[in-house]
Amino acid sequence: VAEASTTDDVLERFEQHLPDVVILDVSLLGSWDTMVAIKRMVRLRDSTVVLVTGMPSQMEALMEALTMGARDFFFKPFHTRSVREC
Repeated sequence: VAEASTTDDVLERFEQHLPDVVILDVSLLGSWDTMVAIKRMVRLRDSTVVLVTGMPSQMEALMEALTMGARDFFFKPFHTRSVREC
C-alpha cells in the first residue's frame, strides 16, 4: 500500500509497488493524465484503476474515464462495501 499526492508521486509509487489496484482521486491535479499514463504501464501488468470523487457533477468526465480504461468509480464519502464492489 502506498499513498501519493502528486502525479509524479503516483507514477513513481506505481512503478515501485506494481499494485493490483490504484484508487485515483479525481481532485488530484493531472489525474486524467495520470490515469492514461498508468493504463499505458498496465499493458505490462494487470492493474485496475478505480476513480474516486466527491463531486457528482463530474459524472460526464467519469463516464469518459471508463472509456479510457478506468474500471469503475465511486463517490466520497463512501462505505467499504462500495470499494469492494469495484
